[in-house]
Amino acid sequence: MKALTYLLLTTIKNAVLELRKKPGQLIFLLVMAGLMVFVFVTGQQVGVSDQVRDPRELSAILLSLYLFLFVIAVFQGLSSGATFYSMADVNLLFQTPIVPRRILLYGLLRQMGTSLLVGVFLLFQYTTFHVQYGVTIGGLLVILLTYGVTIFCAQLTSMGIYTLTSGSDRRKTAVKAVMILLCAALGLWIVIPALRVAGNHPLQAAIAAADAPWIAFFPVAGWMKSAAAAAFGGSPWYLLSGFGLAILYCVLFVVLVTRVRADFYEDVLKATEVSFNALTAKKEGRVEMAPTHVKVGKTGLGGGWGASVFYYKHRLEARRGRVLLLDGMGMLMAACAWIFAFFLRGEGMVPIFAFATYLQVFSTMTGRWIRELILPYIYLLPESPTRKLWMLCRQNISKIVLDALVVMIPAGLIVGAAPLEILAAVLARTGFGLLFMAGNILNERILGGLTNKLLVTFFYFLVMLVIAVPGAILGTAVGMLLGQWLPAVPLGLGVTFLWNLGCSALILYLCRNLLECAELSGR
Repeated sequence: MKALTYLLLTTIKNAVLELRKKPGQLIFLLVMAGLMVFVFVTGQQVGVSDQVRDPRELSAILLSLYLFLFVIAVFQGLSSGATFYSMADVNLLFQTPIVPRRILLYGLLRQMGTSLLVGVFLLFQYTTFHVQYGVTIGGLLVILLTYGVTIFCAQLTSMGIYTLTSGSDRRKTAVKAVMILLCAALGLWIVIPALRVAGNHPLQAAIAAADAPWIAFFPVAGWMKSAAAAAFGGSPWYLLSGFGLAILYCVLFVVLVTRVRADFYEDVLKATEVSFNALTAKKEGRVEMAPTHVKVGKTGLGGGWGASVFYYKHRLEARRGRVLLLDGMGMLMAACAWIFAFFLRGEGMVPIFAFATYLQVFSTMTGRWIRELILPYIYLLPESPTRKLWMLCRQNISKIVLDALVVMIPAGLIVGAAPLEILAAVLARTGFGLLFMAGNILNERILGGLTNKLLVTFFYFLVMLVIAVPGAILGTAVGMLLGQWLPAVPLGLGVTFLWNLGCSALILYLCRNLLECAELSGR
């Protein structure tokens, strides 16, 4: 065990010392630390709101988040497996005469630390949690811990189920069926009371159903939700029982895996290799490996000449990856927006649009056109760089418009918005989609050759914040000033759309020579 302890401590020490050679990462960490201090100081200065929201509402939000993360991780593990290790562990650690159970314990400890680091973004929500729900710093740390435990249990469950069901499609199907039935039962328990409530406020009925005592015993998500709720008004017994059940769950899973499959780590070698190859491809700027299962239907591009070939190629790829009208991520975001609209259908169109736009940021950070910049073909075409850039973006623009129609029209009908408000929401969402796409182009123009994803993502969010916030403020101000003569909501959303459209056009014009040669994008 001394060797594994030394390895763990040395890995942490080397990660800290490595920052001296990577000033970009050090600056990023310092900026994030400064922002975190700012968030905590601001939250303390603002104080708790006079009208504190029901803490059960935050508990229901955490339950949904934990359940979503757990189910997604387990389903991914069933198909491709999960791993706590790197290729260095495979090549060196697994070859040493160390008891496999100790190697598993080393992987579990390291994964627990990684899970907590992943949840650091929750700390930036302190102002909202403190002002709206009265959550203290200690309560926020408990929420962070429950988030980390949920991710950790999901990874452990994913790896364990994969090792126990590998080689048997029947066992995998049975596990998926059990998980779907459990999630469906929980969803019906929460949704049915909301459907029975008359009027426009079913949210309280859903929150009350999500706070039922038996949900505290729902595996992992229910345990962690109850433990987190105990930190801001719940019973301390739920805090102890939640973490106690999670610890017992982890111990039983580890014992089950090590006893049933003594050579358990051989089953995670493939997942480790796949993860390593994907990470290496991203670092080197290469296209990732092709998926294991590919659906082949209609073949052929169906049109195109010169740069327009890329448009038809992207359209074909989008059709193959489509679930109903949008791709999987798009339909998931649309479903989240519809559910949010159902529970807040008495609040009007503005909060629904704000929530849908928040989700849109994460669904438009990548695109097929970005992958084309990695390959040389787009640069070899003897056409103007402006036309090539337009053809790369053309399919994505169509997707943005379709996404706005699919998301906002049903959401508007759910909340009972006027047709003019729905039309304005569709236009405004289209404007934000174009702005986010233009932000990606600007990112590629300035940081195209940078492989540090943290810095690229940070710059992207910073640029979007600087550009989008003035438009939102301008739209709100115009709506408030002219709202007594004209419809305020459509007017404000329309002004925001015009702002975003103008900024997007300006960015595209300034970056029109992005594809003139590969050196301009840093490729």
